[in-house]
Amino acid sequence: MISKFGLKNCKKCYLFLIVLAFVILITSINEKRYTISSDTLPWQITVSEDGQNSTVFGITLNKTSARDALQKLSAFPEMAVFQHANGRTNLEAYISSVTLSGLSAKMILEYNADEETLERYINQSVDKKGTPSGAFKYELSEPDGIEAMQTSIRSISYIPYAQFDDEIIMQRFGIASETIEVNENTTVLLYPEQGLSITYNKEGKEVLQYVAPKDFERLRTLLQNK
Repeated sequence: MISKFGLKNCKKCYLFLIVLAFVILITSINEKRYTISSDTLPWQITVSEDGQNSTVFGITLNKTSARDALQKLSAFPEMAVFQHANGRTNLEAYISSVTLSGLSAKMILEYNADEETLERYINQSVDKKGTPSGAFKYELSEPDGIEAMQTSIRSISYIPYAQFDDEIIMQRFGIASETIEVNENTTVLLYPEQGLSITYNKEGKEVLQYVAPKDFERLRTLLQNK
């Protein structure tokens, strides 16, 4: 037989468990709301008032330093200078996996670096390797790597692990201003005002590329050359 004292304690425990469950539920809902309202989703692009620059994933292109960008992404990338077969040279940081607002992706950050600086990095590199694309990859020395972290981010390539079908692209990004038909499976969608291109592949991964709107013609030229 349960005493009155024991019964009261049971009721108190029961009430405590109900309150605890309610707190956990509210916390969970708030966390979900926080995730949904985050500014790190790939379609959340903020363009400056003058239409010249843009911010995505918390990174303002041509302004946010590589150090600050990588801190925002909580990433430790592989950084190198790439010398392409067509003569183009650029400095990139490759992130094999990053999760933002619940979406996982690969990312490539291109740094702002002039030709003279890139040539110096190549001459002082600690390793040189060939790549499947035909480009040469030069690993930076430690002092050059530290220096490069102070430069700003010029462009971002975002390759989601989950496939973005045409319906998702239409809902999230809207109708493209222009399209480039590569082949029967691949189409490049251009959004100049946002500084965005989406390479949509029916059988493969999508590639989203972000530049400042003022730099979009450079991106368009690269895409057309490819």
